[in-house]
This record gives sequence, C-alpha cells and structure tokens, in this order.
Amino acid sequence: MFIREVKNRSGSISIQIISKVSGRYKVVKTIGSGLEDEEILLLKQKAKHELAILENQYTLFISHEDSLIESYISTLSNSQVRVVGSELIFSKIYKLNITLPQSKVEKKILLKLNDEQKILISIIEKIL
Repeated sequence: MFIREVKNRSGSISIQIISKVSGRYKVVKTIGSGLEDEEILLLKQKAKHELAILENQYTLFISHEDSLIESYISTLSNSQVRVVGSELIFSKIYKLNITLPQSKVEKKILLKLNDEQKILISIIEKIL
C-alpha cells in the first residue's frame, strides 16, 4: 500500500491510500482533500498514520512536529550523540584529603558539592 495525491477538477488535491491487487490499483481509503499546502501536509500525515494502522505498523510519531523530530533524529550518527555520564546528572563528586591539625591522621571524604561549596574549596586550595 502507498499514499497517492490526485489533482481534482476543482483544483484541490485529494490524498488517498492505494493498494495494488491483481495488477490493479484499488482505493482503500480517501483521507481528504485540500487546497493549501498546509492542509495537504496535514492530510499526508493523517494518511501515514492510517497506513500504519492498516499495515499494523504503529508509530510514536503522528503529528507534524513529531515527524520533524523523527526526520532530524534519523540523520544523527553515533559521533553526534553525547553520552551523559553520572557526573553530568549528579554533578561532580570530589575526593578531599583532610589532615586535622591535632590528630595528624589523614581522612578521605567523598563529597557532592554545590556551586558555592566548589568556590569555597577552590579558595582553600589556593591558600594551601
């Protein structure tokens, strides 16, 4: 099955779903007709959705905006996709080695710092 555009006598364009049976084309469903490009594009999107239903191949992308997103995503390659790691989600985790003046025992602490704490640590590191 496929989608066909037919120009009518009135100047409008009809959008139809067509199948070929025994060497002959058969109109399965007429989606509608329109005069303006926006109407025709909307009818084509509806026809794609109907065609997927008729062929039992459903898709998540049915609106015009979603089809634009789908067409953009299909052009991406692996080198254009950035892998998001835990540090990008949870911020950076810092390992601090602290030696207390009276005990002389070094303690290791793992901290998840907010922006203000990061600034404070950088100031302390400059002083030391």
